[in-house]
Amino acid sequence: MRRTVAGALLVAAADVAVLFAVFVLIPLLIQHMAAVGAEQNPGEQPHFIVAVRAFALFA
Repeated sequence: MRRTVAGALLVAAADVAVLFAVFVLIPLLIQHMAAVGAEQNPGEQPHFIVAVRAFALFA
């Protein structure tokens, strides 16, 4: 019985973490990317694209 309750609490905590990421962190990331894009000079690559390319090398 205790394992079931503990498992349910872990699932609930994971759900809250995912919802937090979706509704709070992702919009903040989008705002940051828009602000950084507005600051950059024409022809300069966005930091996000550089980071994605660097991360793709590890995959």
